[in-house]
Amino acid sequence: MRAERDRFVAFSFAAADILLELDDAGVVSFVSGASSRLGGGGSGATSASVLNHPFLAHVAEADHAFVTALLSRIQVGGKMTPVTVRFNGPGGEPIPAVLGGCRLPTNPGVLYLTVTFISPGLGGGGEADAPALPGRRDFETVVERKLHQSMSIGQPVSLTYLLLDGMTAYQRQGGNSADQLLSTLSSYLRANSLGGDGVGAISDDRYAVIHGRDVETETLRDGVSEIARDHAADAIEVSAESVNLDDGGVEESDAVRALLYSLRQFESQDGAGLKLQSVIDAARQTLKKTVPRIAEARSVISARGFELAFQPIVDLSNGQIKHFEALSRVKGFPSVQEFILFIEDTGLIEEFDMAVLDSTLRTLALEARDDWRPHVAVNISARSLGGDSFLPKLNQLLRPYKDLVPQILFELTETTFIKDFAAANRRLQELRSFGNKVCMDDVGAGGTSFESLRSIQVDYAKIDGALVKGSHTSARTRRLLESVMQYCEHAKIDVIAEFIENEDDEDLVRSFGVGYGQGNRYGKPRVDFRESYGGGHR
Repeated sequence: MRAERDRFVAFSFAAADILLELDDAGVVSFVSGASSRLGGGGSGATSASVLNHPFLAHVAEADHAFVTALLSRIQVGGKMTPVTVRFNGPGGEPIPAVLGGCRLPTNPGVLYLTVTFISPGLGGGGEADAPALPGRRDFETVVERKLHQSMSIGQPVSLTYLLLDGMTAYQRQGGNSADQLLSTLSSYLRANSLGGDGVGAISDDRYAVIHGRDVETETLRDGVSEIARDHAADAIEVSAESVNLDDGGVEESDAVRALLYSLRQFESQDGAGLKLQSVIDAARQTLKKTVPRIAEARSVISARGFELAFQPIVDLSNGQIKHFEALSRVKGFPSVQEFILFIEDTGLIEEFDMAVLDSTLRTLALEARDDWRPHVAVNISARSLGGDSFLPKLNQLLRPYKDLVPQILFELTETTFIKDFAAANRRLQELRSFGNKVCMDDVGAGGTSFESLRSIQVDYAKIDGALVKGSHTSARTRRLLESVMQYCEHAKIDVIAEFIENEDDEDLVRSFGVGYGQGNRYGKPRVDFRESYGGGHR
């Protein structure tokens, strides 16, 4: 009776396809349910072939270390957060299933497991190898999702940073030992993470794990240290520190942004010769400062604590103003550049881009009353463009200004953050379908900007000012400028050169065939741009 009661309690953890009991050796002592599916269904396993056999025999080999580490964590009276694990399927194809588990105080020697198979196409693997840990950028998405989930149900979590001093040098040696170390380390960290996928490889020697508060920082450090010793003796020194958010008085969105900002700081800190404590102390201080700075930045955006100045872009063939660029001046921050970098890193850039566009449209509406209708370029960060909410929000913002929309050009900035060029291009083409021109900013500033120019259809390309200045003295820079111009001519893209300060700059870009110029030679950014430039606009 007691055994039946225990089984009933175990089933209550989740609706499952299979219930198993494992003894201390990991051998199946009881099985109920669709046991044939452990062999892939059809002519797969039977109850007889599962019972009294090791449970790991049915787990895909690539997940053996992961599952072993998972099961070792389940304490008496505790349970395992359900995770996705791959089992052996027909023809050697791994099939995904959700694995849950617990140990009941009434029967501490038995490990109860539930297996729920995932329908095809809904998740899991298919790959034979253990999944690679995501890098910092992809891990941010994981952290954001898990933080939202945990905070919505009041589940406290921690983000633990691990610094493996000597790991980079060890990996450079290569060989099976380094591969085995990475595989074992990945499995151990995944097993201790929230949901089995809350781990990121921030760099060769830095890892981050999001986990429940039941996982102690010291436990992670000791476990990783043991793995390092087993594979690399004393070549790697392991340090671990955790960062938690104060629960009181912090909005969920700000808490998520602050923690992600801390993660980026962890990546950028120079860890050479430093103990992790120094790095984490810096991250903690950054975290403490970030929450109020986010609130300050949000206040700047919502209260329109910035002003717009407009700088002309001129046609070099006749000196007439073609259009203006709206440039922001932010109050309360040391510089506009610092403010922009901060709101990009904390996920507020889309709100700011929309606020600048709204302020620009309001300005154009005032000017239209006196029948002055200049065209204005408004910056849109590639980070904003990458969000699913961007176009719906943009359409909503533009709707009341239907008559002014053709006066807006969109200037795409920070293109190094574009991950999916095809998706970015689709969104920009929708803007162009409204009748808006699109300009690619800072072309030539890096290889990715040039890649962006080739992958996204635009009307204008703005040459980075450093490329203009460098072409005066560097033959290599001149060749780069020449190649950009050749591509733009072939693609029928008009070119704007920025930072034109004097006649020499203008003569240089003219010699390359640049059609438009921007810089102090033609006029500084002006808040009262109609009074300064209204007579020269066409």
